[in-house]
Amino acid sequence: MKASDSIDGYTSYLDGVVDSVADTLDIGSVDVLVVEDEKLVAEMYHEWLSNAGHSVRVARSGRDALDEVDGDVDVVLLDRRMPYVTGDEALSVLRSDDIDEMQPERFRGDNPYHLDDPDDWSWDVPMEVTKKLDTETVEHLQNQDLDCRVCMVTAVDPDVDILDLDFDHYLVKDVERDRLVDIIERLAELGNLSDSARRYQAARWKRFLLEQSKADAELEDNTEYQELEQEIRELEAEGGEDIERIREIEFR
Repeated sequence: MKASDSIDGYTSYLDGVVDSVADTLDIGSVDVLVVEDEKLVAEMYHEWLSNAGHSVRVARSGRDALDEVDGDVDVVLLDRRMPYVTGDEALSVLRSDDIDEMQPERFRGDNPYHLDDPDDWSWDVPMEVTKKLDTETVEHLQNQDLDCRVCMVTAVDPDVDILDLDFDHYLVKDVERDRLVDIIERLAELGNLSDSARRYQAARWKRFLLEQSKADAELEDNTEYQELEQEIRELEAEGGEDIERIREIEFR
């Protein structure tokens, strides 16, 4: 069974989470950054979300997304398969804890991986992204206070590689208009919960996706999946009002 065929189950769960905080949150207009290299698809998402009353910007590549994103963005819709800077690479930068320490690319000779000073390599972002960041992009990112939810919207069915991706939600194309608008609004509201609750919800969502698409034996033998299970247990043990609220609603 494809994960996309079973998304309604988790959608119902998110309905409960959002309903539980609706009394204290007023979503209003959501600032959305659509990152999609297919022009017609990007225009379609723009039209759907604009007609729903949200503010929408469009970036046609992962690199453009890094130039466009700022502290006003609530939700990023991020395609995975894009040329030059992929969605996965852009996501790693958006989620980096070391943006303030980023350095622009400094190539020497014919080797793009050779930095002038090896000591500069001290922050946890893949080299594939590093060599594509120029001074202007790095300075732009360092001047932003980023706190956005990220939803992957892609033709790539979820596989175990999603365990390495720090997204909040994952939709498989083709996505219906009402579902896309609905998810955007839910993610904007869930952004008001604690970071631990965000990680907890995202971890459980990954587990849900993989349980729908992988055999139990395959998951049992996967070290990263077992680490995901451990993360969920630790977050549950950590507790907190937001995590308890999510747990109570999910099992109603």
